[in-house]
Amino acid sequence: MAKNSFDYNKNKIELEAIVLKIKDESVGIDELIELYKQADKLIKSLKDYLKQAKNTLEHIK
Repeated sequence: MAKNSFDYNKNKIELEAIVLKIKDESVGIDELIELYKQADKLIKSLKDYLKQAKNTLEHIK
């Protein structure tokens, strides 16, 4: 059985770091756009992971 390579905690920490950078008023608009794109991808990945985990737990019930 292949081990899932997605690391929820690592991705959550990365998202939190991006949020802190976005809150920094000295960040330029171009960097903000890139940070937003990165955050959006991480959020989607985290949501998908949680949805899959929920489905797995419901299947086990």
